[in-house]
Amino acid sequence: KIIVIGNSSVSKTCLIRSYESGHFSPSYLSTIGMDYFKKKILVKNNKEVVLNLWDTAGQERYHSLTQNYLKGTDGLLICVSLDEREYIKQIKFWIEKIQEVIDESEIKILIVGTKSDLVSEQVCNTFTQSIETEFRNKYKCVITSAKKSKGVDHAFKEIANLIIHSKEELDDMDIQSTHSIKTTKVTKSKYKKKKKCC
Repeated sequence: KIIVIGNSSVSKTCLIRSYESGHFSPSYLSTIGMDYFKKKILVKNNKEVVLNLWDTAGQERYHSLTQNYLKGTDGLLICVSLDEREYIKQIKFWIEKIQEVIDESEIKILIVGTKSDLVSEQVCNTFTQSIETEFRNKYKCVITSAKKSKGVDHAFKEIANLIIHSKEELDDMDIQSTHSIKTTKVTKSKYKKKKKCC
Protein backbone atom coordinates (compact mmCIF):
# COMPACT_ATOMS: atom_id res chain seq x y z
CA LYS A 1 0.00 0.00 0.00
CA ILE A 2 1.51 3.29 -1.16
CA ILE A 3 0.00 6.68 -0.41
CA VAL A 4 0.87 9.85 -2.31
CA ILE A 5 0.55 12.96 -0.13
CA GLY A 6 1.40 16.64 -0.39
CA ASN A 7 -0.16 20.07 -0.65
CA SER A 8 -2.87 20.84 -3.18
CA SER A 9 -1.71 21.53 -6.76
CA VAL A 10 1.71 19.87 -6.45
CA SER A 11 0.78 17.45 -9.26
CA LYS A 12 0.06 14.33 -7.18
CA THR A 13 -2.80 13.20 -9.42
CA CYS A 14 -0.87 13.97 -12.61
CA LEU A 15 2.05 11.95 -11.27
CA ILE A 16 -0.08 8.87 -10.53
CA ARG A 17 -2.14 9.10 -13.73
CA SER A 18 1.03 9.52 -15.80
CA TYR A 19 2.49 6.44 -14.11
CA GLU A 20 -0.70 4.42 -14.47
CA SER A 21 -1.51 5.23 -18.11
CA GLY A 22 1.72 6.63 -19.52
CA HIS A 23 -0.12 9.78 -20.58
CA PHE A 24 -0.22 13.32 -19.21
CA SER A 25 -3.30 15.50 -18.99
CA PRO A 26 -3.29 19.03 -17.56
CA SER A 27 -7.06 18.96 -17.05
CA TYR A 28 -7.31 16.74 -13.94
CA LEU A 29 -9.60 18.14 -11.25
CA SER A 30 -8.52 18.41 -7.62
CA THR A 31 -8.89 15.11 -5.78
CA ILE A 32 -11.87 14.96 -3.43
CA GLY A 33 -10.97 12.78 -0.46
CA MET A 34 -9.09 9.77 -1.86
CA ASP A 35 -8.65 8.05 -5.24
CA TYR A 36 -7.39 4.50 -5.66
CA PHE A 37 -5.33 2.89 -8.42
CA LYS A 38 -3.64 -0.48 -8.84
CA LYS A 39 -0.63 -1.40 -10.97
CA LYS A 40 1.42 -4.59 -11.36
CA ILE A 41 5.17 -4.09 -11.91
CA LEU A 42 8.49 -5.91 -11.95
CA VAL A 43 11.11 -4.77 -9.44
CA LYS A 44 14.60 -6.03 -8.60
CA ASN A 45 15.36 -9.70 -9.32
CA ASN A 46 12.33 -9.68 -11.67
CA LYS A 47 10.00 -9.92 -8.69
CA GLU A 48 6.40 -9.13 -9.56
CA VAL A 49 4.51 -6.92 -7.11
CA VAL A 50 1.16 -5.15 -7.11
CA LEU A 51 1.20 -1.50 -6.10
CA ASN A 52 -1.97 -0.26 -4.43
CA LEU A 53 -1.72 3.50 -4.98
CA TRP A 54 -3.79 6.00 -3.00
CA ASP A 55 -4.06 9.57 -4.27
CA THR A 56 -4.94 12.04 -1.50
CA ALA A 57 -6.47 15.48 -1.40
CA GLY A 58 -4.07 18.18 -0.26
CA GLN A 59 -6.64 20.71 0.93
CA GLU A 60 -6.59 21.48 4.65
CA ARG A 61 -10.11 20.16 5.25
CA TYR A 62 -9.03 16.69 4.06
CA HIS A 63 -5.91 16.31 6.22
CA SER A 64 -7.71 14.24 8.88
CA LEU A 65 -9.04 11.93 6.16
CA THR A 66 -5.50 11.45 4.86
CA GLN A 67 -4.31 10.47 8.35
CA ASN A 68 -7.06 7.84 8.65
CA TYR A 69 -5.70 6.09 5.58
CA LEU A 70 -2.09 6.06 6.82
CA LYS A 71 -2.59 2.98 8.99
CA GLY A 72 -1.39 -0.18 7.24
CA THR A 73 0.65 1.80 4.73
CA ASP A 74 3.95 0.35 3.46
CA GLY A 75 5.25 3.45 1.71
CA LEU A 76 4.65 7.16 1.28
CA LEU A 77 5.51 9.59 -1.46
CA ILE A 78 5.67 13.15 -0.14
CA CYS A 79 5.27 15.40 -3.17
CA VAL A 80 6.42 19.02 -3.33
CA SER A 81 6.52 21.32 -6.33
CA LEU A 82 9.99 22.42 -7.41
CA ASP A 83 8.69 25.83 -8.46
CA GLU A 84 7.76 26.67 -4.86
CA ARG A 85 10.29 28.08 -2.39
CA GLU A 86 9.05 26.59 0.88
CA TYR A 87 9.18 22.92 -0.04
CA ILE A 88 11.28 22.04 3.04
CA LYS A 89 8.59 23.54 5.27
CA GLN A 90 5.94 21.50 3.42
CA ILE A 91 7.90 18.26 3.82
CA LYS A 92 8.33 18.84 7.55
CA PHE A 93 4.61 19.55 7.88
CA TRP A 94 3.66 16.25 6.26
CA ILE A 95 6.24 14.27 8.21
CA GLU A 96 4.76 15.68 11.43
CA LYS A 97 1.29 14.63 10.24
CA ILE A 98 2.62 11.12 9.59
CA GLN A 99 4.29 10.90 13.00
CA GLU A 100 1.01 11.86 14.70
CA VAL A 101 -0.60 8.69 13.38
CA ILE A 102 2.01 5.97 12.89
CA ASP A 103 5.54 5.00 13.84
CA GLU A 104 7.71 6.34 11.03
CA SER A 105 10.08 3.37 11.36
CA GLU A 106 7.28 1.08 10.13
CA ILE A 107 7.09 2.67 6.68
CA LYS A 108 9.38 3.87 3.89
CA ILE A 109 9.25 7.51 2.78
CA LEU A 110 10.36 8.95 -0.55
CA ILE A 111 10.50 12.69 -1.23
CA VAL A 112 9.34 13.57 -4.75
CA GLY A 113 10.08 16.89 -6.40
CA THR A 114 7.44 17.52 -9.08
CA LYS A 115 7.13 19.90 -12.07
CA SER A 116 10.83 19.81 -12.95
CA ASP A 117 9.85 21.02 -16.44
CA LEU A 118 9.09 24.43 -14.89
CA VAL A 119 12.51 24.98 -13.32
CA SER A 120 16.18 24.92 -14.26
CA GLU A 121 18.60 22.06 -13.70
CA GLN A 122 20.29 24.17 -11.03
CA VAL A 123 17.03 24.35 -9.05
CA CYS A 124 16.70 20.55 -9.29
CA ASN A 125 20.27 20.09 -8.01
CA THR A 126 19.65 22.56 -5.18
CA PHE A 127 16.53 20.62 -4.22
CA THR A 128 18.41 17.32 -4.01
CA GLN A 129 21.21 18.89 -1.95
CA SER A 130 18.70 20.61 0.36
CA ILE A 131 16.92 17.32 1.10
CA GLU A 132 20.22 15.55 1.82
CA THR A 133 21.42 18.37 4.10
CA GLU A 134 18.17 19.17 5.91
CA PHE A 135 17.27 15.55 6.67
CA ARG A 136 20.84 14.21 6.90
CA ASN A 137 20.31 11.62 4.16
CA LYS A 138 17.42 10.05 6.07
CA TYR A 139 15.15 10.17 3.01
CA LYS A 140 15.85 9.50 -0.64
CA CYS A 141 14.45 11.92 -3.20
CA VAL A 142 13.50 11.75 -6.87
CA ILE A 143 13.03 14.57 -9.39
CA THR A 144 9.97 14.17 -11.63
CA SER A 145 7.93 15.79 -14.35
CA ALA A 146 4.57 14.20 -15.14
CA LYS A 147 4.28 16.41 -18.21
CA LYS A 148 7.53 15.08 -19.70
CA SER A 149 7.29 11.62 -18.07
CA LYS A 150 10.62 12.30 -16.39
CA GLY A 151 11.46 10.26 -13.31
CA VAL A 152 7.86 9.07 -12.87
CA ASP A 153 8.54 5.32 -13.29
CA HIS A 154 11.72 5.68 -11.25
CA ALA A 155 9.85 7.24 -8.31
CA PHE A 156 7.38 4.38 -7.95
CA LYS A 157 9.97 1.67 -8.55
CA GLU A 158 12.22 3.32 -5.98
CA ILE A 159 9.58 3.28 -3.24
CA ALA A 160 8.63 -0.30 -4.15
CA ASN A 161 12.24 -1.44 -3.89
CA LEU A 162 12.69 0.38 -0.57
CA ILE A 163 9.64 -1.43 0.83
CA ILE A 164 10.77 -4.85 -0.46
CA HIS A 165 14.30 -4.36 0.88
CA SER A 166 12.88 -3.42 4.28
CA LYS A 167 10.64 -6.51 4.37
CA GLU A 168 13.54 -8.77 3.34
CA GLU A 169 15.65 -7.37 6.17
CA LEU A 170 12.85 -8.13 8.64
CA ASP A 171 12.59 -11.69 7.29
CA ASP A 172 16.36 -12.16 7.74
CA MET A 173 16.08 -10.89 11.31
CA ASP A 174 13.29 -13.39 12.02
CA ILE A 175 15.37 -16.25 10.61
CA GLN A 176 18.41 -15.27 12.65
CA SER A 177 16.28 -14.87 15.78
CA THR A 178 14.73 -18.34 15.29
CA HIS A 179 18.13 -19.88 14.69
CA SER A 180 19.45 -18.25 17.87
CA ILE A 181 16.56 -19.65 19.93
CA LYS A 182 17.09 -23.17 18.58
CA THR A 183 20.80 -23.02 19.31
CA THR A 184 20.12 -21.94 22.87
CA LYS A 185 17.71 -24.82 23.41
CA VAL A 186 20.19 -27.38 22.08
CA THR A 187 22.90 -26.02 24.33
CA LYS A 188 20.70 -26.26 27.42
CA SER A 189 19.59 -29.75 26.45
CA LYS A 190 23.17 -30.94 26.16
CA TYR A 191 23.99 -29.38 29.51
CA LYS A 192 21.14 -31.27 31.19
CA LYS A 193 22.20 -34.60 29.71
CA LYS A 194 25.77 -34.16 30.90
CA LYS A 195 24.53 -33.29 34.34
CA LYS A 196 22.47 -36.51 34.52
CA CYS A 197 25.40 -38.63 33.37
CA CYS A 198 27.58 -37.29 36.17
